[in-house]
Amino acid sequence: MSGLVDRRFKRNVLVNYGATAISVAAGFAHVTLVTRFGGVDVYGSFGILVAFSAMLTNLMTVRTNDAVVVFYKRGSATQDPGLCKMALLVGLCLDILIGGLLFGAFALCAPWIAQAVLKRPDLASDVALYGWILLATFLRGTPIGYLTARERFPLIYALNAGEPVVRIALIGLVVLSGAAVTLRDVITAVLLPTAAFSLIAYILVLVPLLGRLRPVPAAWGALRDYAKFSLSTFLSSTIRAAGGIDTVVLGYVTNPATVGLVNILRQFLAPFPFLAAPINGQAYPRFVQAVSEHKRAEITATIAQVNQKLRLVALPLIAVLAPGLVGYTLWVGVPLAATDYLAFALMALTAVVTSTMWWCRPLSHATNPNISLRADILSTVTLVVTVYPLALFFGVLGVALCQAAVLASIYFYWRRVLRGVVV
Repeated sequence: MSGLVDRRFKRNVLVNYGATAISVAAGFAHVTLVTRFGGVDVYGSFGILVAFSAMLTNLMTVRTNDAVVVFYKRGSATQDPGLCKMALLVGLCLDILIGGLLFGAFALCAPWIAQAVLKRPDLASDVALYGWILLATFLRGTPIGYLTARERFPLIYALNAGEPVVRIALIGLVVLSGAAVTLRDVITAVLLPTAAFSLIAYILVLVPLLGRLRPVPAAWGALRDYAKFSLSTFLSSTIRAAGGIDTVVLGYVTNPATVGLVNILRQFLAPFPFLAAPINGQAYPRFVQAVSEHKRAEITATIAQVNQKLRLVALPLIAVLAPGLVGYTLWVGVPLAATDYLAFALMALTAVVTSTMWWCRPLSHATNPNISLRADILSTVTLVVTVYPLALFFGVLGVALCQAAVLASIYFYWRRVLRGVVV
């Protein structure tokens, strides 16, 4: 078969689809329970915290998971265990250092977020509690990068599927108790499984460090290359820090309930990232290996092969989701206006096109991280320029228009990159 899609690739993708289906179903259950038993404002407030934490993470992270994949995989391909050890040690140290700084920064911002964005100063302690979720999630960077480089995808998928199931179970206990679901309940239900599964991932990466790699001297001579790669991904992430600004701005100019509505629309479109995410994860280490072995033509063959199948599934999926959205919003008591349906249609079209661009970041990191950096600059400038006026004058529809504008700004850029880089 042409490209990089072999039997193992297909098997792992199918397993990931199963795990991601569980996550998507759990996501719908989460939306339903929180919206029906806590209110759309509680769900919107949680969505704002997720968006703000994502912005803060992108602002400070060096994406150790990406660096570990590149350098650990490179060390494995060249039979250099010292390079593998260096990638893991540096990654773990950076995770701990930057994770602690992120936690402190979020705690300092908590009173402002509660007052200015959530418009509920009394929720400052709940916002601060969310900082622990941020810390626990951030510490996964190196462990997930290690598992990805080893292509232990079924284990990653099991962790990703198990976490939302536990989360729903905890929310369900609150509902069964007869109490209204509060923001603190939602945060606690997310924090406990996040911390537990992060601990499991950490133990998994310590096994090789304390075992087969323990007597191996780390290849500190490659630290300069690691630093250059990390600097590039840091700049890229910093520029992408505005990625969640549409949610935060919408909450600022409207209210958490409106943000909750937007997040419901996004939840219905979760199947589209679901289609592409398993392929993205599988392609990452294989793109790195293909470039190392000078087999770049296989990358283009893989992209064409995968996107052909994605298009066959994506468009009919919209016809299924649209009527489902109508019935669902009426059932949970959040009826939509005509402009909300228009926003959903535009967001769905954007999601379809975005799902076919799964290859962009893996290709950039396998060849030149600065390619992705330039794309991030372009998309961020477009987002920052358009988000406030569109959200202010058009509300939910404005967020959809903003997403479409960002996609248009980078789509043709990436197509040109693909023609120029893979020859």
